[in-house]
Amino acid sequence: MGWAAVYDDVTGNLRSSGTTDKTPEEFLEERNLRREAGETVPYCTLKLFPAPPDPTLGWNPVTLDWDVPAPVPAVVWTASEFMLLFTPAERIAIRNAQATDAIVFDFFDMVKVTQTIRADHSMVGQGLGYLQSQDLLTAPRVAAILNNEVPV
Repeated sequence: MGWAAVYDDVTGNLRSSGTTDKTPEEFLEERNLRREAGETVPYCTLKLFPAPPDPTLGWNPVTLDWDVPAPVPAVVWTASEFMLLFTPAERIAIRNAQATDAIVFDFFDMVKVTQTIRADHSMVGQGLGYLQSQDLLTAPRVAAILNNEVPV
């Protein structure tokens, strides 16, 4: 049994991968990646590998191989999980600042209405950076929040 990668011929972007003991045609068919006559879906190529890739490596669309560091998945929180990353004193100071600072108000207003909050989203980085610039958070606390460290 080997490892197969299906990639877009134009961009090199990975479309699908997994273990297989199938023929290339069967592998494409079971993943609904086969191009039918007249379809405009990108043309894909299947490349076989003797073994699964190293989990620390990610797909490289240039070399068509797993030879770059794997991306680190972003931390994702609900609004309540995100708020629990702040100490009670920080939450109180931030609530007080919302009364006089429209940027602080807007940041936490967005936090309240967002389904999920991603650590890698620019709004989160900018919001936490602004809180630090207003002395509502320290740099180590911003780093701890982004690293999903719940205060004790």
